[in-house]
Amino acid sequence: LSALNHLRNIFGLGKRETEAIMLEVTSKAYRKRLSQAVTRGDLEIATSKAAFLQNLCDELRFDPQKASEIHE
Repeated sequence: LSALNHLRNIFGLGKRETEAIMLEVTSKAYRKRLSQAVTRGDLEIATSKAAFLQNLCDELRFDPQKASEIHE
């Protein structure tokens, strides 16, 4: 996050713009990791898909509500 704050200062981005960029980057990372988990079969063999997805959100520091919006 400190690197993001540094870039924010360099480019003169506001809080809203910074949050939008973070959401976009994190959403793409979430989709990529989820795709990899499905391809490898990790999601299928997980004892709890909800727990698997929650752990993924925790690892990425991604809002679970935003993640659920991706699945809609």
